[in-house]
Amino acid sequence: MSTATGAARARARAGDAGEHRVAFRTGWEGYQALARLVDGQPERVRIAFDGEVVELMSPGAPHERDKHRLERIVAVLTEERSVPCQAMASTRWEHPEAARALEADATFYLTRAKILGSRHRSKDIADYPMPDLAIEVDHGASRVDRESIYRALAVPEVWSFDGVELRIEVLDGGFQLPTTRLLNSKPS
Repeated sequence: MSTATGAARARARAGDAGEHRVAFRTGWEGYQALARLVDGQPERVRIAFDGEVVELMSPGAPHERDKHRLERIVAVLTEERSVPCQAMASTRWEHPEAARALEADATFYLTRAKILGSRHRSKDIADYPMPDLAIEVDHGASRVDRESIYRALAVPEVWSFDGVELRIEVLDGGFQLPTTRLLNSKPS
């Protein structure tokens, strides 16, 4: 984890070139209608819904560069630590009962059981286990409560990068443990 000055963090949180966000209040049905609209669009639009607010975000080049760097860190750590890893990219994860959903920048399975459970070809995301690790790059201020979404989805670890500081959070009854299971795992 790194530290950053207030000015550097403010510059990073101001957003990056090409990144656009729009957010508004809606219900689960409104989220689902928007999700159907953005599916298959040539422009990559990521969607998140925290139960009250839906956010659409189009990532810019600096955002995608930082995402790729974090994906590479995960690849190196899992290889060096002999941790099984299956990248699930920016899959849309949904929990209809909790009215929560999002597309993280990158997600990963880090257990053999979940990797084996993801080998089928179902088009229904409900047939897949939730990821073990999610990566979020937020150069601009998100307008949805991502922490509540991850808690509802039961994603055990989230790496958040704001362009300056990497925050690692492990779900242990809440988001408070600044560590990572990848660094603490023993090679097999």
